[in-house]
Formats: sequence, C-alpha cells, structure tokens
Amino acid sequence: MRASQVLPPLSDWDGAELCTIIPVLSVALSGDITLRSEILGTLVGIASYLADYALDRQVIEASRSAAASCLFSIIGKYQVNMKECIGLNILKNQIGPVVSNAIEDRSPDSSNENMSSLEEAMGLLGLVASAASQRGRASASTTDEVARFLVLISCEGAASAPNIGITNPLDCSEHALGQDQFEISSIAASALGSIFSVAPHVNPFAKQRLAHLVIPIVLSYSHPSIADMNGAELGCLMCASHVVCCISEKAVGQQNLEKLTSIIVGGLEKAVQILCTDNKTSPMPPMILQDLLYLLLVSLLKLHNQCPSMVRNVGRASSQILFIQFISSH
Repeated sequence: MRASQVLPPLSDWDGAELCTIIPVLSVALSGDITLRSEILGTLVGIASYLADYALDRQVIEASRSAAASCLFSIIGKYQVNMKECIGLNILKNQIGPVVSNAIEDRSPDSSNENMSSLEEAMGLLGLVASAASQRGRASASTTDEVARFLVLISCEGAASAPNIGITNPLDCSEHALGQDQFEISSIAASALGSIFSVAPHVNPFAKQRLAHLVIPIVLSYSHPSIADMNGAELGCLMCASHVVCCISEKAVGQQNLEKLTSIIVGGLEKAVQILCTDNKTSPMPPMILQDLLYLLLVSLLKLHNQCPSMVRNVGRASSQILFIQFISSH
C-alpha cells in the first residue's frame, strides 16, 4: 500500500503525493470491501499517522478531511484484534493532548488560533468516538468516555479524562475563560452531536446507551439562571437539543423527554429575549446565539411533528417559533 510508504510525509513530494492518495483511499475504505489480513495490518499501522495528518493545520483541508474519513473507516470496520481499540490509543496519545493544550495554553495573542485547533481536535474526537461506537465490542467504552467528557465540558465547564489523554482537569468556566466559555461549550456540544448524528453507522442500542449516559448529566446541570445566559446554560441547551434531534423518543424515554422539552422551551424563550435586545444584555457572541436558536427551533419542530402532545401545552413556544421564522426570513 503506497500510503504506508509515504506516511508520515518526510518531504514536500511525499506531502504532494498524499494529497492524491489519501482521498482515493478514503473512498475505497468507505465502501463494503473485503481486505486481506496483511492489508488490514497495514491499515491499523498507519492509523496513528493519519490522525497526525488530520490534525496538521499546514495540510490542505480537503486532504485532512479525507484522512479523518480513512481513520473513521479503519477504527470502525477494519480492526482485526477484537479485544483492542486503536481509537483509544489515538485519543490518549494524540488527540486528547491537543484538546488539553488548546484550552490550557490560551493567550490573548493566540486565542483565535487555539480555538481553531480546539474545534478541529474536538471534531476529530467526536469522529473517533463515532467510529468506536460503530465497531462496538471493546470500543464501546471509548465512546462512553468521550461522550462523558464532552457533555461535562459543555454543561459544567470542567472535566478531565485520563483515559483519552486529558490528564489535568480543564477549567472552562466563565471565571477562567470569559467570553471564550461560550465558544468552547458550543464546540463541545457540536462534537457530542456528531457522535449521535452518524445515523447509518451507530446502531440504535448504542445510541440508547449513550442517551442514558448523557441525559442525566444534562438534567443535573440544567439550572437556568435569572441573569444573562452563561456558557454552561448554553451547553446544556445545545446538548439537550442534539439528544432530541438525533435520538428516538423511545430511546430517550417519556419522562426524560418531558424534562428535555421543558428545558428547550425555556431556553428558546430566553434566547429570543436576548435576540430582541440585540445582544446588548448578553456577552454571548451573535453567531453562537444564531446556532443556539437554530438548534432549539429544529428540536422543537421535531417534537411537534413526532410527539405533539409534548409541546401542545407549553407556554409561548408556538409564537416564539413563528417569531424566529419571521426574523430568519428577513
């Protein structure tokens, strides 16, 4: 396999060749193919190099995305050893430390660069967890570890996860990060949502297991403040919306769904109030407010279509939905 001969790239020519090889490899691996045992061993051997390649911000984005796709396929479909999870090793040795460093090494001069690195690393974190969930077996606990970390960072603003390479407790609270707390909560919630949304690959039982892991954390930290919405409240709302959008009513459970619906409707009311004041009373960045409104609206529309009784008697939800639709169309 040519990719194994030029990974990691040692010259500009190797890098140029990989820009052609890796996209072709990603397409091949995404199909339903049978590979010889020696090829399987080679794929597992280059997985860690693919992770480094996907995290290398000097590589063009299309090639990095293709490398991430290859990594997903290798972890999810082509591991031979049933008792091992190579995804866990990659998280612990490569991706987790990047996440940790991006949060811990913040400075005014490098804040934007660190946030971009964090977003990409957390995206890859979610992708590896999705692949591990697809594989199941010994990899299921890897998905659980990542999901727990992401929901805690998003909803609480603090977490550690030694098993995936985040050894020091990360403090993402408003006191520690200021306005960046909103962006980190949003990034973590988005990564969590990506685990749920890989619908063709994650079986319903895996989603149900993850739901019962995530939902209690969301509910336990969902205490809306009377004052301005903070990053933790934003994270709870986004995580709740991803659960409602991506997981079936049966898997969530009637009681949990009622609680999540109440959280989402209350969050929508508060978000609309912030929108009406043109963000003058809130430190939340406007783009993140738009993302939040979109998620809340989509989750409520799903609830209205699939279980209308959940939202039929909820306060001003319908009028708020119409208001947001009017705003978004102008």
